Amino acid sequence: MERFRRIVEASVFITCLAAVIVGSLLTLILFLEVICRYVFNNSLVVVEELARVLLIWLGFLGASIAYHDKAHVGIDFLRNRVSENGKRILDILVPVFMILFCSVVLYQSCKVLPNQLSQKLPTMQIPIFWAYLSIPVSMVLLLVQLSYSLISAMLGVQIPLKTIPDMFRKKR
Repeated sequence: MERFRRIVEASVFITCLAAVIVGSLLTLILFLEVICRYVFNNSLVVVEELARVLLIWLGFLGASIAYHDKAHVGIDFLRNRVSENGKRILDILVPVFMILFCSVVLYQSCKVLPNQLSQKLPTMQIPIFWAYLSIPVSMVLLLVQLSYSLISAMLGVQIPLKTIPDMFRKKR
């Protein structure tokens, strides 16, 4: 279980780094677009498409990070309204249903993905595959975390995962 916990924490750490890079790149290109539009009175052609692809990636990566931080509002709302016994049941049922949902989304996105190689984004001329790839990648990340949550709940073992700020702190 300890090895699995480390795998989950490593995947979350890498996801956070990827989200920071994608978010920073998104901010940078949108800032450059504003400068070009208002200072030079000219617009960069590829910014809209690139920003859309980066925003898609950021949203799907963010879903994985939000699950790790238990930041999904609906789950907390329901969990805070039940007894301790109900919380244990929810700790098993929620990951089960989310695993089922993520598995269906992963399967269907993998079926659609190969068809996206032939379609290109109009201005950037790259396959739309790269935007759609965010779906299976994020589903795999979520499935790893959900599996850990489910196994922990079923075994009754609550080994807390490191929080995201703790992951980025240097060990002393």
